[in-house]
Amino acid sequence: MDHPFFYNIRNLIFYTAIWISISIIHFAVLFYFYNIDFSPALTDSLFFNLTFGLMGTSVWYIVKYGKPAKSVVFNRLINHITALTIILILWIGTGTSLLKVLFYNNDIYIHFLDKSIAWRSISGLLFYSILVLIYYIFIYYNDQMERSGREAKLNELLRSTELNLLKSQINPHFLFNALNSISSLTISNREKPRK
Repeated sequence: MDHPFFYNIRNLIFYTAIWISISIIHFAVLFYFYNIDFSPALTDSLFFNLTFGLMGTSVWYIVKYGKPAKSVVFNRLINHITALTIILILWIGTGTSLLKVLFYNNDIYIHFLDKSIAWRSISGLLFYSILVLIYYIFIYYNDQMERSGREAKLNELLRSTELNLLKSQINPHFLFNALNSISSLTISNREKPRK
Protein backbone atom coordinates (compact mmCIF):
# COMPACT_ATOMS: atom_id res chain seq x y z
CA MET A 1 0.00 0.00 0.00
CA ASP A 2 1.50 3.29 -1.09
CA HIS A 3 1.46 6.58 0.77
CA PRO A 4 -2.05 8.03 0.37
CA PHE A 5 -0.78 11.46 -0.65
CA PHE A 6 1.97 10.29 -3.01
CA TYR A 7 0.40 7.45 -4.99
CA ASN A 8 -1.58 9.86 -7.11
CA ILE A 9 -0.89 13.45 -8.18
CA ARG A 10 -4.43 14.63 -7.36
CA ASN A 11 -4.00 13.64 -3.70
CA LEU A 12 -0.60 15.35 -3.53
CA ILE A 13 -2.05 18.57 -4.95
CA PHE A 14 -4.95 18.37 -2.49
CA TYR A 15 -2.58 17.79 0.45
CA THR A 16 -0.35 20.69 -0.61
CA ALA A 17 -3.37 22.97 -1.13
CA ILE A 18 -4.63 22.20 2.38
CA TRP A 19 -1.29 23.19 3.92
CA ILE A 20 -1.08 26.34 1.79
CA SER A 21 -4.61 27.27 2.93
CA ILE A 22 -3.62 26.73 6.57
CA SER A 23 -0.55 28.91 5.94
CA ILE A 24 -2.71 31.70 4.53
CA ILE A 25 -5.03 31.60 7.55
CA HIS A 26 -2.02 31.54 9.89
CA PHE A 27 -0.52 34.54 8.08
CA ALA A 28 -3.81 36.47 8.33
CA VAL A 29 -4.03 35.80 12.07
CA LEU A 30 -0.42 36.89 12.67
CA PHE A 31 -0.65 39.96 10.46
CA TYR A 32 -4.12 41.28 11.37
CA PHE A 33 -4.68 40.13 14.95
CA TYR A 34 -1.15 40.05 16.40
CA ASN A 35 0.13 43.01 14.34
CA ILE A 36 3.29 41.16 13.28
CA ASP A 37 5.09 42.79 10.34
CA PHE A 38 4.40 41.37 6.88
CA SER A 39 7.72 39.61 6.29
CA PRO A 40 7.99 37.80 9.65
CA ALA A 41 4.30 36.86 9.54
CA LEU A 42 4.59 35.40 6.04
CA THR A 43 7.84 33.57 6.79
CA ASP A 44 6.47 32.22 10.08
CA SER A 45 3.26 30.94 8.54
CA LEU A 46 4.92 29.37 5.50
CA PHE A 47 7.81 27.80 7.39
CA PHE A 48 5.85 26.33 10.29
CA ASN A 49 2.91 25.02 8.28
CA LEU A 50 4.71 23.69 5.22
CA THR A 51 7.38 22.09 7.41
CA PHE A 52 4.74 20.33 9.48
CA GLY A 53 3.01 19.24 6.27
CA LEU A 54 6.27 17.72 5.10
CA MET A 55 6.97 16.07 8.46
CA GLY A 56 3.38 14.86 8.59
CA THR A 57 3.96 12.63 5.61
CA SER A 58 6.30 10.51 7.71
CA VAL A 59 3.49 9.78 10.18
CA TRP A 60 2.00 7.48 7.52
CA TYR A 61 4.74 4.94 8.10
CA ILE A 62 4.11 4.90 11.84
CA VAL A 63 0.43 4.25 11.20
CA LYS A 64 1.01 1.77 8.38
CA TYR A 65 3.49 -0.45 10.18
CA GLY A 66 1.65 -0.25 13.47
CA LYS A 67 -1.73 -1.34 12.10
CA PRO A 68 -4.41 -2.07 14.72
CA ALA A 69 -4.39 -5.80 14.01
CA LYS A 70 -0.63 -6.04 14.43
CA SER A 71 -0.04 -4.33 17.76
CA VAL A 72 -1.54 -3.67 21.14
CA VAL A 73 -3.22 -0.35 21.87
CA PHE A 74 -0.61 0.57 24.49
CA ASN A 75 2.25 0.00 22.03
CA ARG A 76 0.54 2.13 19.38
CA LEU A 77 -0.04 4.88 21.91
CA ILE A 78 3.63 4.86 22.96
CA ASN A 79 4.69 4.92 19.28
CA HIS A 80 2.47 7.91 18.55
CA ILE A 81 3.52 9.83 21.66
CA THR A 82 7.19 9.26 20.80
CA ALA A 83 6.71 10.29 17.17
CA LEU A 84 4.70 13.35 18.18
CA THR A 85 7.38 14.42 20.66
CA ILE A 86 10.17 14.03 18.11
CA ILE A 87 8.21 15.91 15.44
CA LEU A 88 7.31 18.75 17.82
CA ILE A 89 10.89 19.14 19.05
CA LEU A 90 12.26 19.20 15.49
CA TRP A 91 9.45 21.37 14.18
CA ILE A 92 9.39 24.02 16.91
CA GLY A 93 13.13 23.90 17.65
CA THR A 94 14.18 24.31 14.03
CA GLY A 95 11.52 26.90 13.32
CA THR A 96 12.19 29.14 16.28
CA SER A 97 15.97 28.92 15.85
CA LEU A 98 15.83 29.75 12.15
CA LEU A 99 13.32 32.58 12.53
CA LYS A 100 15.26 34.09 15.44
CA VAL A 101 18.33 34.20 13.21
CA LEU A 102 16.37 35.69 10.28
CA PHE A 103 14.54 38.35 12.31
CA TYR A 104 17.02 38.98 15.14
CA ASN A 105 16.44 42.76 14.91
CA ASN A 106 12.62 42.56 15.26
CA ASP A 107 12.13 42.50 19.05
CA ILE A 108 8.33 42.35 18.86
CA TYR A 109 8.40 39.25 16.68
CA ILE A 110 11.15 37.56 18.74
CA HIS A 111 9.08 38.15 21.90
CA PHE A 112 6.00 36.75 20.15
CA LEU A 113 8.00 33.75 18.93
CA ASP A 114 9.13 32.91 22.46
CA LYS A 115 5.59 33.20 23.86
CA SER A 116 4.02 31.15 21.04
CA ILE A 117 5.70 27.82 21.83
CA ALA A 118 2.75 26.57 23.91
CA TRP A 119 0.08 27.20 21.28
CA ARG A 120 2.37 25.89 18.55
CA SER A 121 2.68 22.66 20.54
CA ILE A 122 -1.10 22.43 20.83
CA SER A 123 -1.58 23.11 17.12
CA GLY A 124 1.11 20.51 16.35
CA LEU A 125 -0.78 17.99 18.49
CA LEU A 126 -3.98 18.84 16.62
CA PHE A 127 -2.31 18.53 13.20
CA TYR A 128 -0.72 15.22 14.19
CA SER A 129 -4.03 13.85 15.47
CA ILE A 130 -5.86 14.83 12.29
CA LEU A 131 -3.18 13.25 10.09
CA VAL A 132 -3.22 10.03 12.12
CA LEU A 133 -7.01 9.90 11.87
CA ILE A 134 -6.89 10.43 8.09
CA TYR A 135 -4.25 7.72 7.70
CA TYR A 136 -6.24 5.23 9.80
CA ILE A 137 -9.37 5.98 7.77
CA PHE A 138 -7.40 5.42 4.58
CA ILE A 139 -6.09 2.05 5.84
CA TYR A 140 -9.57 1.01 6.97
CA TYR A 141 -11.06 2.00 3.60
CA ASN A 142 -8.39 0.05 1.67
CA ASP A 143 -8.89 -2.99 3.90
CA GLN A 144 -12.64 -2.84 3.27
CA MET A 145 -12.10 -2.58 -0.50
CA GLU A 146 -9.68 -5.55 -0.49
CA ARG A 147 -12.11 -7.55 1.64
CA SER A 148 -14.99 -6.81 -0.76
CA GLY A 149 -12.81 -7.78 -3.73
CA ARG A 150 -11.88 -11.08 -2.09
CA GLU A 151 -15.51 -11.69 -1.19
CA ALA A 152 -16.60 -11.06 -4.79
CA LYS A 153 -13.94 -13.51 -6.06
CA LEU A 154 -15.05 -16.13 -3.53
CA ASN A 155 -18.70 -15.69 -4.56
CA GLU A 156 -17.74 -16.09 -8.22
CA LEU A 157 -15.73 -19.22 -7.36
CA LEU A 158 -18.69 -20.57 -5.38
CA ARG A 159 -21.08 -20.00 -8.32
CA SER A 160 -18.63 -21.66 -10.70
CA THR A 161 -18.25 -24.66 -8.37
CA GLU A 162 -22.03 -25.01 -8.00
CA LEU A 163 -22.44 -24.90 -11.79
CA ASN A 164 -19.78 -27.56 -12.27
CA LEU A 165 -21.45 -29.70 -9.61
CA LEU A 166 -24.80 -29.43 -11.40
CA LYS A 167 -23.14 -30.32 -14.71
CA SER A 168 -21.50 -33.37 -13.19
CA GLN A 169 -24.87 -34.47 -11.79
CA ILE A 170 -26.65 -34.03 -15.14
CA ASN A 171 -24.10 -35.97 -17.22
CA PRO A 172 -24.51 -39.37 -15.45
CA HIS A 173 -28.31 -39.09 -15.66
CA PHE A 174 -28.15 -38.35 -19.38
CA LEU A 175 -25.89 -41.35 -19.99
CA PHE A 176 -28.06 -43.61 -17.85
CA ASN A 177 -31.25 -42.55 -19.68
CA ALA A 178 -29.66 -42.98 -23.12
CA LEU A 179 -28.33 -46.46 -22.29
CA ASN A 180 -31.67 -47.42 -20.74
CA SER A 181 -33.51 -46.35 -23.91
CA ILE A 182 -31.13 -48.38 -26.10
CA SER A 183 -31.54 -51.38 -23.80
CA SER A 184 -35.33 -51.27 -24.00
CA LEU A 185 -35.25 -50.86 -27.77
CA THR A 186 -33.05 -53.97 -28.16
CA ILE A 187 -35.71 -56.03 -26.45
CA SER A 188 -38.69 -54.76 -28.48
CA ASN A 189 -37.14 -54.10 -31.89
CA ARG A 190 -33.59 -55.13 -32.75
CA GLU A 191 -33.23 -52.83 -35.82
CA LYS A 192 -34.10 -49.48 -34.11
CA PRO A 193 -31.15 -49.40 -31.66
CA ARG A 194 -28.67 -49.43 -34.57
CA LYS A 195 -30.33 -46.39 -36.11
